[in-house]
Amino acid sequence: MPPTARELQEAGDHLFPARAAEEPDGQDPPEGPPRAARGIVKAGARAAQGRRSPRRTPSRPAAVRFALRDGVAWLTLDRPAAGNRLDPEVQGALADACAAAEEAREARVVVLAARGRLFSAGLPPGCRWPEAAWPDGVGAVAALSKPVIAALQGDAVVEPGRLLATVRETARRLAARGPLALRLAKEAVTAALDLPLGEGIRLEQDLYVLLQTTADRREGIRSFLERRRPRFGAR
Repeated sequence: MPPTARELQEAGDHLFPARAAEEPDGQDPPEGPPRAARGIVKAGARAAQGRRSPRRTPSRPAAVRFALRDGVAWLTLDRPAAGNRLDPEVQGALADACAAAEEAREARVVVLAARGRLFSAGLPPGCRWPEAAWPDGVGAVAALSKPVIAALQGDAVVEPGRLLATVRETARRLAARGPLALRLAKEAVTAALDLPLGEGIRLEQDLYVLLQTTADRREGIRSFLERRRPRFGAR
């Protein structure tokens, strides 16, 4: 079983690393303010059978860091010296962090970021995808029901020095929306990749009808009429 969000938070209260390599634009993914749920996932060398990661100790920095802030779960690859390569340790830690982000009710959006010059150099040399018995961190990201934003270093469509600020603003805008609507919108988009056009449109219509039955839909209408911010409860 992967660590829960609470376990990650408790670990982070003692082991959260002070600072790793700088982002190329001088900004870093959030460490999390005192009120934020903070945590880390250390060497996630879980076998494919689903064993827990080894017990975390201060002797080695986190492979993937977890921070929960303003409704956004930040998953940060933290092996900059190794190019954030997707070795078994990083993939296991990433799978654990994804499980914690999925479990955290207050997390409505997930941001995948990385420390250092490269987002990720990919698999270690000589390895091929998929490697038998390796944890599937990449698959865990793809399976998340919550919207995922990737904060990638390199060529970008934002001004220099604005990468993380732009990602934060995008994540905040998404997190302010109804969480059920976000999840079903992602489900529709993901499923449509493998469906004929007609079936994809019918799925979208079915999910739209489903949303009309939710308390969040009623809250959205009520808040609009009352000219206030909605208080969505994922119900």
